[in-house]
Amino acid sequence: MIINVLLLILGLAFIIKGGDWFVDSAIWMAKITKIPPFIIGATIVSLATTVPEVLVSVIATSQGSTDLALGNAIGSIIANIGLIMGISLFVSPPKKVSKDFVTKGLYMVGSAILLIILSLDGMLSKGQSIILWILLIGFIVLNILSGKKEIIIEEELPKKNYILLFVLGALSVVIGARLLVDNGVAIARALDISEAIIGLTIVAIGTSLPELVTTISALIKKNSNLSLGNIIGANVMNILLVIPASTLVSEAGLVMRRQTVVQDIPFSLLFMLIAMLPPLIFRRFFKWQGLLLLITYVLYLIITIF
Repeated sequence: MIINVLLLILGLAFIIKGGDWFVDSAIWMAKITKIPPFIIGATIVSLATTVPEVLVSVIATSQGSTDLALGNAIGSIIANIGLIMGISLFVSPPKKVSKDFVTKGLYMVGSAILLIILSLDGMLSKGQSIILWILLIGFIVLNILSGKKEIIIEEELPKKNYILLFVLGALSVVIGARLLVDNGVAIARALDISEAIIGLTIVAIGTSLPELVTTISALIKKNSNLSLGNIIGANVMNILLVIPASTLVSEAGLVMRRQTVVQDIPFSLLFMLIAMLPPLIFRRFFKWQGLLLLITYVLYLIITIF
């Protein structure tokens, strides 16, 4: 147990430092290409920070632990919005609502609604997962087209240093998340906590730490748009990349327990609506919106655990 705790702390240190390098290099990418920070966050950063979720869910599914795999993916979406976006909006709500946030946010909500429809029978088949893959390609293309018009390369900037930081940051985040999740799960199982709860809480929060660290670093650097872009992009990746990837490595499809279908996925949609409706209606973000997300997240954890 002592070794597990020490390795968990080591994993956290990897994630924190790697996340800091990650944000530095992502902001550099936004500046050198003149692409809006939101686009960088919703594509490159969100893809890389979603790698821990992909690895954990695919490995868990291949080992027969589908509850852990689904709990990780859905729990990460809920943690990303309820905890991480809640912190971001409560600490520093952006003054303006970007067009990109609205477009990608609606894409996220639409993807969640589709997932609910596909999972009504308690099963996500391999054929249905291909539909999600197609939507993922559409999301990536949408982001590329959004940023393409503004690309202006400035050759004189020191590219190699920041590219190296991006790679090292991504590797540190992946290694750290793996250490944190593996040892967090070991500790939780030693305390006799169910696999589903482990996935929705410890594993989900653990694999969402890259997004949390990215958000905190972005807030410190006063770049909240990068934070929001990363969160939105990571959630789309969880729905359209992590879950279908898990389905493809399963034998006959991904079997979903009833609680996932009637509680966890609908709760993720509720969090999305809390995040999206105020900026759509009032054209701005609010501190109370962040507080509401945090309170709802705590309530969700209470309902799930007890």
